[in-house]
Amino acid sequence: MQHNLRTSWTRFGVAFDERIPRKGSVDLERLMMDTCVEGRKDPRALFGMIGWLLKHHDLVNVNRLIRMVKETKNTAVLGAVIDAVLEHAPRSSLRYVRKYCKRARKPEYVFEEIERSKVMRKLNEEENLPVWKTWNLISREMDTMEGGVAEKAFVLSRNGNLALRALFGTGIRAEILQYLVEHGEGNAHQIAQGVGQSYEPVYSELKTCEDVGLLEPISRGRATVYHVRPEFFQKTLKPLLAA
Repeated sequence: MQHNLRTSWTRFGVAFDERIPRKGSVDLERLMMDTCVEGRKDPRALFGMIGWLLKHHDLVNVNRLIRMVKETKNTAVLGAVIDAVLEHAPRSSLRYVRKYCKRARKPEYVFEEIERSKVMRKLNEEENLPVWKTWNLISREMDTMEGGVAEKAFVLSRNGNLALRALFGTGIRAEILQYLVEHGEGNAHQIAQGVGQSYEPVYSELKTCEDVGLLEPISRGRATVYHVRPEFFQKTLKPLLAA
């Protein structure tokens, strides 16, 4: 998992020495949740995420992340990560996620390597940083990997899903377009299930996208199947997604 975390963050522009395939995409919000768990075995991965969020927190789908947080028991690490970002970007939309995160019930060492040494445990308890202490967590370390995170142009050129968010915002429209780019087509029920949303907002957004010319509807029996309009894809999206 450590290798996978670093590979995924490398795709997003964090300077880990990992090879990444040119094709494919990474689920940003799922990666954040996984890093808050598995990154406790790999501090560099967790710090890489923090550094990335400091630069690119505007690309996070906050509503989707909140849905994931509500389904997760242990969210103290994510809460501390968000606090670290908010220290530098207090207006970040991640502040809306923070209120759904919960402190650890009992004091926990952030990183597994601390627990293996009595000396390290004592040192980290004595020098615990406020950003961790707020969440009942213990660590004297916090690194933002300054200078180790790529700029927006690099990130967007290698991640079509994030390029769509940069164009259309981080809400449901970008999720729908990403689904259609990946799957080629879909009806409202399929898309709603694929993006983890209820039917009504997906259907409403599909109709809006049809009206403004982003999507092409095709009738198949009683169902309406949607495609990204070829001319729109070729003129606007394809150069971004193929970069």
